[in-house]
Amino acid sequence: MSDSPATVPPAPSAPPSADTGATYAFLTLRLWLGLRALIAGIEKFGDTRSKQIPLLDATGEPDISGATVEVQEKFYAFSNYHAVPDALRDKLALEPLMPSWMTTPFYAVLGGLLIALGLTLLLGLW
Repeated sequence: MSDSPATVPPAPSAPPSADTGATYAFLTLRLWLGLRALIAGIEKFGDTRSKQIPLLDATGEPDISGATVEVQEKFYAFSNYHAVPDALRDKLALEPLMPSWMTTPFYAVLGGLLIALGLTLLLGLW
């Protein structure tokens, strides 16, 4: 008998299971659906506005002619909320997929629900 402690050979690493591919597919789907719902909900609060800025010359200074350029600028605010575009809202009124008394509450909560759904999917809460 020797006084040295017995060494245990390292265990071989476990081979990847067949469920690894399914897990990655599920996580990819969850990420995609979560981001898609979150961005769609945020875009319900977006709008654009036109802004005129002076034309800049090659040195970055305003052009001496005083010319201006109209630039479209995207901004987000609660006051910009539009659940669906007006054309789609009119079409849904003519060919209803849900009773007319349900459309007003549906339009009111759609943006918030999409944001909440996106966050819960991304955080793994649902």
